This record gives sequence, structure tokens and C-alpha cells, in this order.
Amino acid sequence: MSSQGYLSEEFDLKDYIEVILKKKKIILSVFLLCVLTASVVNFLTPNVYEISVVIKLNSLEKTFFVLSREIKATIEQGTFDEKIQRSLNINSPKTPFQFRVVSQRDSGVIKVSIKETETKKELGVKIINQLVKELSAHYQERLISEKIFLEREIARISNDVLTRRNTIGFLKEKMNELTKREQTLMRKIEEIESQRKKLLEREDVGIQKGQGLSLIHI
Repeated sequence: MSSQGYLSEEFDLKDYIEVILKKKKIILSVFLLCVLTASVVNFLTPNVYEISVVIKLNSLEKTFFVLSREIKATIEQGTFDEKIQRSLNINSPKTPFQFRVVSQRDSGVIKVSIKETETKKELGVKIINQLVKELSAHYQERLISEKIFLEREIARISNDVLTRRNTIGFLKEKMNELTKREQTLMRKIEEIESQRKKLLEREDVGIQKGQGLSLIHI
């Protein structure tokens, strides 16, 4: 049984080899066709380069996560595309630019990249550099606006403080004046009270004298 099975397997293997040898031209032709097709496709497909820049954030007013997410959204929404096109005199209809923005959470690092073919890789470098310039100018303008706003707020608060100080000073003067008036009134009241006591004492003396005269008359 085992020898028959071995012969059967050997026979099947020989059959496979014979079939492959018979069809070797077809198999070789298909293999060469695949290789040729891959070579042609690879030759005709242009090389694509990735141009990227890494931006390091330095945030004092916001967390890195919030600021990086804001920058990512600003770039991907095409906020700077028209400015970049005007600055580089690009008349290409490809709008917006296919920027890829990757930010690392809480690291303060943002990677911005764009892919261009070999013939446009220099243009890609210019686009990335111009994007950095526009991004920097955008946030510089915003910082200036925020600085002006803060200066105005400081000036307003300073004026309020000065006004309050003047008001407090005026109230202090009024309080001092009222205190002086109160003291003056208290002195006058004391004088009046003193005079009233003296008058009462005189009246008492007069009454006593009158009573004495009456007794002598009797």
C-alpha cells in the first residue's frame, strides 16, 4: 500500500513538471509581461517628493494643544493659500494647497508638509517657506492687535483708578470738613450748655434771695 502511494505521488509530481515544461513559454511570457508593465509604470510615474517644515511653538497664553490645533485648522482651511499664490505669482488652479499638518499633543511641535513632483519640488520648497512667512505675519499681526487692546484696557483701568482715587480724595476732604463742623457744633453745644447752667444757677440764687426778702417783710 505504501509503495503504491509513493509511486502515485511520484507520478503526479512528474505530471506537474511536464505540464510546467510544456507551458513554460506561456509562464515566462506572463512573467516578462508583468515585469515589463511594472517597469513602464514605474518609468512613466513621476517621482513624488515631500517637502516639510517643523514649527516649534512658544506659547505663553495658551496650551500647546489648543494653539497647535488652531494653527492646524487655519492652514488646512486654506487661510493663506491666496496670499501664497499672489506672493509667488502662481496661476495654478490647484486650490487649496494639499498641506498635511501633523501636531504632537502637548509637545509644541507642528510638522507641515506638501508633496510635489520632481519638476515642481523647488516650487514646493518656496510654497512651504512662504507659508511659514504668512503664518508668522498672521500671528505677529494678532499679537500687535492684542497688545493694542491690552494697552487700551490698561489705560482705561488706570483712568478708572485715578477717578476713584480723586473721588476718594474728595470724599476724604468732605469727611474732614464734616468732622470739623461736628467739632465746632459740639463746642457750641458745650458753650450753650455751660451758659444754660450759669443762667440756672443765677436764677436759683435770685429765687433764694427773693424768698429771704419775703420772710423779712412778714
